[in-house]
Amino acid sequence: MKFLSAELLRIYAKSQESGLSTDSAGKIGQCGLKCRVIIPLKKYSVPVAISVVPNLGGAVCSMYLRKEYRHWYENLRKPSWCPRHWLFFPMFNVCYACMGLSSYMVYANNGFEGPAKTALQIYGTQMVLAWLWVPLLFKRRMLGTALLESVILVGFSGATVWAFAPIKAGAAAIFFPTFLWSVYLMLTSLFLWRRNAIVLKNG
Repeated sequence: MKFLSAELLRIYAKSQESGLSTDSAGKIGQCGLKCRVIIPLKKYSVPVAISVVPNLGGAVCSMYLRKEYRHWYENLRKPSWCPRHWLFFPMFNVCYACMGLSSYMVYANNGFEGPAKTALQIYGTQMVLAWLWVPLLFKRRMLGTALLESVILVGFSGATVWAFAPIKAGAAAIFFPTFLWSVYLMLTSLFLWRRNAIVLKNG
């Protein structure tokens, strides 16, 4: 930014020496002001978007954990270790925060170039899969589909850790709890499907 300001001052001084009008010199100054505003926006817009976008899933999660869906889930047959309905929202928020931070670390290290591009594409796929699991289970009540989706989610979550590790080990470590949560969701889906699929079908 200092270089940009110095360069603009140099151009402005040359314009004065060349006899440019005040209006022309003023336009140069306005251009410099716009540059100083636009460049920081471009610099920070992508990191902010990368960090915030995963948390949109939190809104989806809360939408499909409303009262009627909570009662449906609580009445399902499930083992004691299955999560209570109130655990989903805070856990997803923690995972989304980890996802946003880890993806930003990868982006900050390599941008969207080379291995980082592939890693972020894998990450983006698992993020969408993470968003889909809650409405599949709580809204559509498709236990079999939610199970299949959770298996795919575990695969992409593990692939994200694997892809992040060579680029930024810290990013892989921060993302790892999200991988563990996806495994937990898969096991939850499996037992919900095994114990309730026939009952729901007959019901």
